[in-house]
Amino acid sequence: MRTRPLGRTGLIVSELGFGCAPLGDEYGPLDEAACVRLVHAAIDAGITLFDTAPYYGKTLSEDRLGHALKGKRDGIVLATKCARHGLEEFDFSAAGVRRDLQASLKRLQTDHIDLYQVHDVEFGKEELILEETLPALMEMKERGDVLAVGITGLSLPMLARIAEAFTVDTILSYCHGDILARDFTPSLGDIADRDGLGLINASITHMGVLTPQGPQDWHPAPREVFEAGDRVRAVCEAHERNVAEVALRFAMGYEGPHTTLMGVSDEAQLDSSLSALEQELSDELLSDLDDAVGGALDARWHDGLEENYD
Repeated sequence: MRTRPLGRTGLIVSELGFGCAPLGDEYGPLDEAACVRLVHAAIDAGITLFDTAPYYGKTLSEDRLGHALKGKRDGIVLATKCARHGLEEFDFSAAGVRRDLQASLKRLQTDHIDLYQVHDVEFGKEELILEETLPALMEMKERGDVLAVGITGLSLPMLARIAEAFTVDTILSYCHGDILARDFTPSLGDIADRDGLGLINASITHMGVLTPQGPQDWHPAPREVFEAGDRVRAVCEAHERNVAEVALRFAMGYEGPHTTLMGVSDEAQLDSSLSALEQELSDELLSDLDDAVGGALDARWHDGLEENYD
């Protein structure tokens, strides 16, 4: 597993990070012992970046990750988030994110967070995030409670506006650096290059569209995205490849992000995903994938407050 600097943060991260939503039973139930084995297997494979949030499993992911990292915290880049607590539960106030930090430190059983991120900024008022949320996180950084400050979300324009107006260290976005959408780097690359921002690519299966079973019923994408996903799945089957593994390998070759997050629910998925990194994508397969995506490339949808829509 190769490592690289995460922008100007001073943090060194594995090129493949562990997205910890599965530890919160977001994709099916796990027992605590299985979570510990999975985290330890990821560490043994060279993964150093673990990204969680209180939102995942209503704090269950943080609890389980903290337990699994006991005695293994050294060398780990621990990232978590603040301000989001449920589907419709948010608190972007300075007091709220300060409470979030103390609760996360306790659940994660650590004295500091390496990367502390504002979760899904499109659900907050931009003015509040700039004038209250991020200044509170910078105070935490000055005290040493957190080492780097980031923002996360779906809306690339909003993430870019915030990064232009406030000096953050990292940006995490999802569904923008994969087979179906490749606008992450065109939208944020210039800002990252100029300001030394760390870029984190997440949800490389397009929130389940690029999996053998397809997306959940709640997926908010337009129909054209699902139809393109069906075509991509058919192409992978014709090439005798697993669509999720192809999606991972494709995302790892996408230039711009410093690290890519992967979520797996068991050690078998971890092993197959790591094996997929060694399997090149042929020119013929890449061409067929492009044809399958067609006009659905970079298709967007809105989330969060209407006032923040692109």
